[in-house]
Amino acid sequence: IVLSAELTEAWVRESRVARRGADPASLLPPGALAPLQAFLHGCEGGKLVVRPSFRGTDPAATYAGLFTTVGDVDPLTFHGLAAAVLRVADSAESNPVHDYRRRMRQVATIHRSVVLQRQIDADVAGVAQSRGLDGRADSILIDFAKRRAPTMTVSYDLIDGAVLAVAPDTPLDATPSWMNRLAALVVALDSELGGTVLVHFAVDPRLAYMTTRLALNGTQFLPFNQGSAPGQLSCGEGNAPNAAGY
Repeated sequence: IVLSAELTEAWVRESRVARRGADPASLLPPGALAPLQAFLHGCEGGKLVVRPSFRGTDPAATYAGLFTTVGDVDPLTFHGLAAAVLRVADSAESNPVHDYRRRMRQVATIHRSVVLQRQIDADVAGVAQSRGLDGRADSILIDFAKRRAPTMTVSYDLIDGAVLAVAPDTPLDATPSWMNRLAALVVALDSELGGTVLVHFAVDPRLAYMTTRLALNGTQFLPFNQGSAPGQLSCGEGNAPNAAGY
């Protein structure tokens, strides 16, 4: 579920002036509590990831890796959820963000939307964006994390398979095999839909799932599995073999 920039700003503002111990749910704007509770109810038994979806007016300012993401949030503890949202929102005012804005000569306000997602304990999970740092259709920006490791941001060039570490700027030991398949899918969706797309994904050595649309409990994660080993079927959850490639 996405907390819009307007909703996030209102919740943060009310939380700042509320008396100590106030119920965070009571500080939400009218009409926001019911859909949020429905989403949280659907996440019982699991954990949430609270992550930023911030943007400015200048598309050249990507802010890659500068904002905070909070994991292991209990969906049944509203105080913990509110604290995670505030922590994510406050990361827009961190010193690294201010330094980056000065270098990029950014003066416009950052719109602070916040995304709440079910936490998927896959080997690797993240989000990929088409038309990456330089706006080229064959360049993909990928935020990902390996289990509990910190999030990494890389720029992937689909033409030559080159990976540029963006944040932190530590090169990868090797390019994961899933990255080329993910980049190819993102480019195909960009071409099909005629604009920039975001693909949320979770992968492990055997399975891959992704979606381009978060829709509360109705979110549909689609399989993107190879489904076979050379010469034989070995994974019933996968897509049928394709003689032409992926």
